[in-house]
Formats: sequence, C-alpha cells, structure tokens
Amino acid sequence: MLISLILTILTATFAYLYYIKNTHLKELRKYTEFLENDLLQKQIKLEEATQNNKMGEATALLDTVDYVTGLPGRQIFEDRAIQTINMSKRFGKPAGILFVDIKDFSAWNDKLGTEKANLLLNEVAQRLSVCVRQIDTVTRYKADLFVILLPQLVQPEMAAYAAQRMLAKFKEPFVIEEMALHVEANIGISVFPVDGETLTELLTHAERALDRSKAETEQQYLFNDPNLQAITERENKIVNILRRPDLLNKLIVYCVPQVNASDNRIIGIKAIPYIQDIELGLLTYDDYARLAEKENKLFDILAWLISRAIVQFQKWNVLGLKPERLAIDVSAKQIQNPDFMTTISNILAETHFNPKHLAFEVTAENFTENAASLHESFANLDQLGVQLSIGVFALGHLAIQKITQLPVHYLKIDPRLIQTLSTYAENEMILGALMDLAHNMGLEAIAEGVDEEKQKNLLRKLGFKVMQGKLFGEPQPMQFFLR
Repeated sequence: MLISLILTILTATFAYLYYIKNTHLKELRKYTEFLENDLLQKQIKLEEATQNNKMGEATALLDTVDYVTGLPGRQIFEDRAIQTINMSKRFGKPAGILFVDIKDFSAWNDKLGTEKANLLLNEVAQRLSVCVRQIDTVTRYKADLFVILLPQLVQPEMAAYAAQRMLAKFKEPFVIEEMALHVEANIGISVFPVDGETLTELLTHAERALDRSKAETEQQYLFNDPNLQAITERENKIVNILRRPDLLNKLIVYCVPQVNASDNRIIGIKAIPYIQDIELGLLTYDDYARLAEKENKLFDILAWLISRAIVQFQKWNVLGLKPERLAIDVSAKQIQNPDFMTTISNILAETHFNPKHLAFEVTAENFTENAASLHESFANLDQLGVQLSIGVFALGHLAIQKITQLPVHYLKIDPRLIQTLSTYAENEMILGALMDLAHNMGLEAIAEGVDEEKQKNLLRKLGFKVMQGKLFGEPQPMQFFLR
C-alpha cells in the first residue's frame, strides 16, 4: 500500500515534467509539418502561375519561393524566423542564423554566364539543404547569399556543427555541365538570445560575423559572439584529440568518494575518465563526452576506464584500504551495445575481479525506449554479479512504475534535485518520497551533488545515508586518492 502511494506521488510529479517536455515536442512537430506543407503549396502555386502566364501572381509569389533554387523565399524565411524567436522565448531554447556567402560568385557568374551560374546556385542550395534538420529553413536571401534558420538548438555552439557540415560539402567539386568547379564559402553565425532578441539584430550580427570571416583567411566560419567562437574552437581541438590514435594514452582516471554521511567513511569510489592534453590542459568527462559520443569513442574510453580502475582498486585492497564498491557511469545505450557483455566479462576474467564490487550507474534520457532490450541487458549484468543503479530522473513518469521489474541494487538521486533545494520547496517532498520508495523496496539510495553542509543535514533528516559531492572531496587522480 505504501509503495503504491509513493509511486502515485512520484508518477504525478514525473507526469507533469513529461507533459511540459511533450508539449514542446508536439509544438515542434506541428511547426515542422506546417513548414513542409506551406512551402509545397507555394511551390505548386508558383509553377501553376508561371505555366498559365499569370505574371502578376507569379511575381507576388517570388517573395515566398525562390525561382532559381525552389527554396523558401525571403518572406517565408522572415515569417519563420519571427515564429522561431517567439518559440525560443517561450521554451528558453537558443536559435541560430547562418549567413552563407559563395566566395567570388560574381567572378563565377562572369565566367559561366547567368544560366550556368544559376545551376551552381541550385546545386549549392541542394547541398546546404541536406546539412540541416527538418525544422530548419534554408533560403537564398540575396543573389549569392544564403541564410539558414536553426530553431531549438540544444546549445548555442551547436550552430557550428551545421556550419562545419556545410563547409565540408563545399570541399567536393560542383559539377556543372561536366565542368568540375571548386567553390568556397564563408559563414557568419548569430545566436538568439546572445546576439539579440529581434530578427533585425540577429541578421545584422550574422552579417557582421560573415564580413569578419571573409576578412580572416583562416576562419571560414565565425560566430558574432567571441565567447561562442572560443567555445567552438576549443571543441574543434577536443575533436582532434579524440581522433588521435594515441587517445587512450592521454586518459587519466580521477575519483570522487561516496561516503556514509553519518561518519564520513568512504564506502565507494566513483571512477571518471579525464583527458590530459599539453595545450588544453585537464579535460573533465563533461568537457568531451558529447563530442566523444559523436566520434564513436565512448565505448573504447569506457572499456579502458573499467580495466584501469579495477587494477587500482585491487591495489588498494592489497594495501588494506577496502572501499566496498567501484562505481562507473554507463549509458543505457552503452550497456545495450552487442559487445558490452563480452568486454566486461573478459575484463573481469583477466583481472580476477569480484563483480560484486563493480557498480554500474546507468543513465538515460528515457528508460521507456527499447525497454525490452534494456531489461535484458540489466538481467545479463545482474546474472554476471555486477551491482546496478539507475538515475531516478532518467526513468520518466511511466517507467518509474516499472522499477520493481529491473534488477536494481540502488537508486541514484539526480543532483539537480539536491542543488535546487533552496529554489524549489517541492524538491524536499520529492526527495522524501524517493527515500521512502527505496526503503520499502529494500534498495540503497545515493544522493549526488551534495555540495553544502545544509544539504547534507536535510538529506540525513530525510533518511539518506550515502552521499557524493564537493562537500566530501573534489575529484582526484586515482593513484593518489586514498593516500
């Protein structure tokens, strides 16, 4: 009865969070469908008006559809941009505008003639269009100037990924009537709300960034905001590190303690892979994880981490320092990798490590996706003897009802719940309900993100014993951790 009540409270909470997220997604889907239907109708009308010699009607439509490329015209772009700005204000998501300029187009036009130059413009339009998402808009804004609208960016600097994809397309020759043309481009980027909250401001700043890009021969794309440009350049350097054949030689295992808050005794060690680079210095996992996933390097890094951390853990045991478990973050995607079980089994066999001391803390955006495969992966790891936890916020409002079906040994409390305790009074109620849920299911709960004494005291009052956070120690290199 009590578990049912707790689940009801938590389900209601997560249902509300899911509703907010789902509302956002529904509006995005409607917006995408509107964009596609709107452009299709205008293209049909322009074609009909041209065929029927209705020149007045065709001229009026030219602002909505570009006659050379078939792309949305300037009027459609501006309407969509205003809608995007309004949506960004509502949902708090950044948006980007890219100006793409064909380098020396006037010279190409003189050399090829108008007809062939238009074929070049059309080919450029097609290549730019394949570099963007369904909800994005590509427009020929002026003769040789294209503008791209990027709504709902996860992070402002992600506009650079679109720019990089576009510039990569320009490296391939454009074949116009059997002529291979090597054409270059420059891109200027502005971002809402960093560079302004009106369309005029964003266009002005994108054009300003484009002008700077054209003036600086080494930079084919530039953000208007220098901070975003610096972030992007740093990320490009990180990607180069991730692509190096000696990547694993640059990895270092760092650790943070998981402690019994009643006496500050270390009962667990969480291992985290850092990268040490001569130029960029020490890179935390958060610095490179998203880029490593994009480069398909996370699995190799994880395998390296597990192997190295186990060896050090065994050295501590020999020295008489015996923490109970070695905790490592893994994603739901990683444990469903076909090679994951084989890799873990081989490491455990090679190191003769007792799997009961190895704890995987599984994270995911939504545990309801590929639920059957995920349940199978959990069952296989449980059979192997590995300890398992899940981040409660990752469960989602539906999957939290199915938590009893997973072979979970402890719950990991999302640090956002703890770090916003002073901001959201209801967090205390949620944390209390989660603690009751764990207790009644016979599970241990680990509170992450405990950075202040008052947070620790409140959590202890709610019944939490095991905690992790800056209050108990900053990350340190593993070899020095327990000295």
